[in-house]
Amino acid sequence: MPVSESDQKTFEHLRKIIDDRAPSYETGVQTTILGKQTGGWRNLLTKIDFVCKGRSTPDPVLYKYPDVIITRRQVGVSGVSGILLRLLQEGKLETGVEPDHVPMTTRIGHHESFRSWRREWSKWPGDIVYFDPAEGQFHSGLPASSLIALDAPYYPTAGPALFDFFDSRPINDSDYLRGQVIVVIPDFRARISKLTLGRDYVRAELEFALSQPEDLLAKTYAENSGRRLAQETVQLAKPIIEMNLSDRATFAAIALLSKSTGELLHEKSFDEKRGWVDEDVIVKMSEQEIEQMLLLGETETVEFREKIEPVRLAKTIVAFANTRGGTIIVGVDDNHHVVGCDPKGLADTVTNVVRGRCDHPPDVSTEAVEYQSRTLFLIRVAESKDQVHVEKEHGPLIRANATNRTPTSYELDRLYQRRNNSGMLPSFGRL
Repeated sequence: MPVSESDQKTFEHLRKIIDDRAPSYETGVQTTILGKQTGGWRNLLTKIDFVCKGRSTPDPVLYKYPDVIITRRQVGVSGVSGILLRLLQEGKLETGVEPDHVPMTTRIGHHESFRSWRREWSKWPGDIVYFDPAEGQFHSGLPASSLIALDAPYYPTAGPALFDFFDSRPINDSDYLRGQVIVVIPDFRARISKLTLGRDYVRAELEFALSQPEDLLAKTYAENSGRRLAQETVQLAKPIIEMNLSDRATFAAIALLSKSTGELLHEKSFDEKRGWVDEDVIVKMSEQEIEQMLLLGETETVEFREKIEPVRLAKTIVAFANTRGGTIIVGVDDNHHVVGCDPKGLADTVTNVVRGRCDHPPDVSTEAVEYQSRTLFLIRVAESKDQVHVEKEHGPLIRANATNRTPTSYELDRLYQRRNNSGMLPSFGRL
């Protein structure tokens, strides 16, 4: 099959990146979900990634369901380019199982170099190339029923399988299972693994797989409402960077550069104005800030809970996300007395509530803090900029003063207008 000049050029660039980084890779890994469609098996989703030199490799997997096959295999680093070239030139995706290949007329969708923003397919910086099925070549092969087989794990929907094998929590399974091949080419030299913001400091934790701290230079910046709090160049001697500030930062960023080449290796930032918070960015709350929230009581952006009740929690999360965002403090009773809580397992509980009861799942972060010798659990909900969220049994909700309520038809119309000027339609039907 003919390959366009643009695709050929992108492929050669892709192959060069793989060849340049090959000495840092232990092996390639291909994970594929196949679906049975009219005419035979087809690719629903494939991810090709690489394992860092010296790191453990994932075990091979082969799960066969009546209409779905999930497989993971190791592929030699040099073999990855061959798989992709055959895909591009011959329209065949190798699987390593029976069937040993599936037809796929493809084009290279886009190539992204990730250094500075939230990642979906890899926690390490690097490059991602998308091979998309040609227009009209893919028809959804999502199974109509649960994934059940004697010799394979049970999945009630495709969503948990996507989480297990791709570490993705999909809003809609069909957004992922649409026949694409995603190639992740990580740069394992160094990354910013965590960025923590406190009342008067910013701290970055670094991870070095193939570099040493002294090989890198860090650039830091922080501000509050346009007023600069810090702008420094840091000579690294340990895997941590700390900035002491005169005020809480509303924007902060840290970049890692190679001393020898000046190349940007990774960059991570926090912006209070953004509608989401990277899961590796932690915003710490001081005891004084917690005390102030307790004194002010429940508001449009603060709610107290003695314990987590899934339905009530989901309603508040949805209402916060549809309004101005907010914080739920678990460990405070109805009389606003701090009683504390056991935080063990609460983060997983919140994740399950968000994934199971909220459509679409809002951006949520959690943190356990100590206050007056008791543990409080904070659930922060970001205001959504481009979605209207729904609690699956109670529909859309908004926050008004200190309560959650159903919006009026006028309020709902305005909510949709603000979220999407292009006229997004709600999945539950307009009210």
